[in-house]
Amino acid sequence: MRLLPWTTAAVAALMVARIPWAGAVGWGTPDALQLASWVVYWDQKDSARAFEEQRSALEEVSVFAYQLDAACRAVPATPWVPEAIRRLKSRAQARPPRILVTVVNDVVDAQGRRLLKDPRCVHQVLASPEATAAHLEHLLAISAQAGGLELDYENVWAADREAFSKLVSTLADRLHAHGRWLSVVVQPKTRDHRHDGAGAMDWPTLARHADRLKVMAYHYHHARAAPGPVAPPDWVAQLARFALEQIPREKLCVVLTLHGFDWPAGGVGRALDVATALRLAAAHQAPWQRDRASGTLSFRYTDEETRHEVWLEDALSLRRKIALLRRAGVPSIGLWHLGAGDELIRDAVQAARDPRAQ
Repeated sequence: MRLLPWTTAAVAALMVARIPWAGAVGWGTPDALQLASWVVYWDQKDSARAFEEQRSALEEVSVFAYQLDAACRAVPATPWVPEAIRRLKSRAQARPPRILVTVVNDVVDAQGRRLLKDPRCVHQVLASPEATAAHLEHLLAISAQAGGLELDYENVWAADREAFSKLVSTLADRLHAHGRWLSVVVQPKTRDHRHDGAGAMDWPTLARHADRLKVMAYHYHHARAAPGPVAPPDWVAQLARFALEQIPREKLCVVLTLHGFDWPAGGVGRALDVATALRLAAAHQAPWQRDRASGTLSFRYTDEETRHEVWLEDALSLRRKIALLRRAGVPSIGLWHLGAGDELIRDAVQAARDPRAQ
């Protein structure tokens, strides 16, 4: 891996650059890409503001709003959720974007602890016909607030693969009967296999019933992995090729992240956005470097005797991946998430909507 040094000021300028990364591939189809994104409950103010700024360029916006309680019932993550959904839906009445409500299997247990992407609750609602029927009715009621529903159930057990596909099939039929949309978020994989997590999702079967499958194209290096690029371009291209073999083109959306990770030596990484990374680099006078292989930025710093390593997406690394996805024939790109970096959103929108942008 060859690294190039960058000053913090130079990196700040590159975060909003409108020029291609030196290793970018050529544009493929001249069609503009469809764009999707999310308003998230923990950053509602900035997400909603970014929605107002970019909604004319977005085909679909999901309100990342519902989680599961200790009894595995979907509940609003914060009290503002129903009003926020109504407000966004009213703003989108005259034209797209389509507004969906996302239900994620983050669970708040009886002690108030938040368990991220907990497969236990998914298993519980799939364990019997009665539990599944009750869950379906609850999901249908939630979907009535908007144009449809999005399921983001991650780390599902492989033993629940068929039952989850059946849930999606029945839910899609019920939603379609009401003229509503169903989107399903799936974790990344580059081959089909049965194991917990990504292997629990039967992409072809899900795609037969859902209107959209959103494939996460990040977490190649994740919080519990060694430091490194979150979404290397070669891996993103491989993921896109496999997805196009499994999912009808018109139903595929590949999701890119606007975040990076900060890994403490010997510890678990934490997600961070561009603004936070810039502040950290400036505070510690840490020189940035760009990895030639992935195009991703990184820097190292020491905080209270702990060494940290940060890897981060920026305008140039995102544009490279957008070009790769365009060349592969992917018709839709998701950006996780609104509010994570205004300049990155604007640049990604420009790159996706203008195929001649160089």
